[in-house]
Amino acid sequence: MRRRPRGAPAVLVGHRVPVRARPRGGGSGTASRNRDGTRVRGDEGRRPREFGATKGVVHASSSAWKPACDAEEIGSNVVESVNALDEFARERDFELCVENIPDGWFSVHDFDGLFAETDASMTLDTGHARMDGLDSGDIAAFVERHGDRISHFHLNDTRRAKDEHLPFGAGTLDFRAIFDALPDDWEGTLSLEVFTLDYGYIETSKAYLDELL
Repeated sequence: MRRRPRGAPAVLVGHRVPVRARPRGGGSGTASRNRDGTRVRGDEGRRPREFGATKGVVHASSSAWKPACDAEEIGSNVVESVNALDEFARERDFELCVENIPDGWFSVHDFDGLFAETDASMTLDTGHARMDGLDSGDIAAFVERHGDRISHFHLNDTRRAKDEHLPFGAGTLDFRAIFDALPDDWEGTLSLEVFTLDYGYIETSKAYLDELL
């Protein structure tokens, strides 16, 4: 396989660096939270870069209760927030990657619209895509259509439409087909999402990933 990721993304161990935008009602702005819960605003919110990270993953979502809300208005607000965060990130040479969240405001089925209305990159979570009804062939077709916007992968293996986070290769997703759908010049990054306390499974997952690459 010719395409090769640029390397593993920086991992912020033991730190929480969420970022929020408030496009309506309290003005626009960005914020991060320190470990003690205090809010950091403006240019101080550059902590990921200080740790060597060049990209970050966000969820384009809302806590608004869908049955009681205007879906079009909430969706528009979320898109506005993504654009505000993306602009903030680009000014600091940082890449914003929006993750597909199953049964959320922007699942994998909604990314055509998000791509059309924002310039943000995507984090494709393979397990989340499976939860939203895509099989390996469907995921590969999505990657073929949008490989130029996918900058990062959460490699989340699963045997069924559940968020299982199995050791890489232990599930039924055909990652070879998914990777083969990427453009030949793709230079994104990959994260193995394996939920385990046994690091032997991590080692096995990494070895299998290296075989595919």
